[in-house]
Amino acid sequence: MENIVKKFKITRVSAVMLLFAFLWNQGVYYLGQIISQNRIHMDFTMAFDKETPFVPWTIVIYFGCFIFWAAVYYYIATNAKERAYEFFLADFIGKLICFIFFVFLPTTNIRPLVVGNDIWSIMVNFLYRIDSPSNLFPSIHCMVSWLCWAGLRNKKECHFAFKAVSFLMAISVCISTLTTKQHVIIDVAGAVLISEAAIFVSRSKRLIKIYKEAINRLSNLILIM
Repeated sequence: MENIVKKFKITRVSAVMLLFAFLWNQGVYYLGQIISQNRIHMDFTMAFDKETPFVPWTIVIYFGCFIFWAAVYYYIATNAKERAYEFFLADFIGKLICFIFFVFLPTTNIRPLVVGNDIWSIMVNFLYRIDSPSNLFPSIHCMVSWLCWAGLRNKKECHFAFKAVSFLMAISVCISTLTTKQHVIIDVAGAVLISEAAIFVSRSKRLIKIYKEAINRLSNLILIM
């Protein structure tokens, strides 16, 4: 038990990476909306999206992915050692690309009118109220979920079951963004491609060195404060 606790013990550097990733996510999402709010938004809805059924209960997957993300990010931050820098750098790069699209290619879609009184319909209406139909391409939900799976798939020390669950969750989240009518298929495809591109770029030793130094300086600054 003691070895397990040590294995997953969060260090100051790990905490800084997690905190920075969270703040960067919030900044990309909200700042992207603010900057593009008065611009013309494109609708990439295709025939495939019109044929995709609206399935309210999949809102559970859409909301449940936050637990999935937290588990994977925490696992990698506390257990991946040097590979953690690569993963969190990929997270930064992927969301930077998302931000550029949010600003220069703002998108929207038309959501269905949800009239049911069941718990799933209530949850979907709640989502629609708190999340405006913007910042759609690419889907951050899909990008982050795919990144979680990709961050684990080549880790030999990671248990197969964890990898399998992560893969199933990534696929399920991508599907749920379509069946809750939050996104369209091009948002999903773009997110997966951007995630893979971010992972590829994050393998650069030079970029990892820059990111690592930045995180360590931030960590030392917090210690001084």
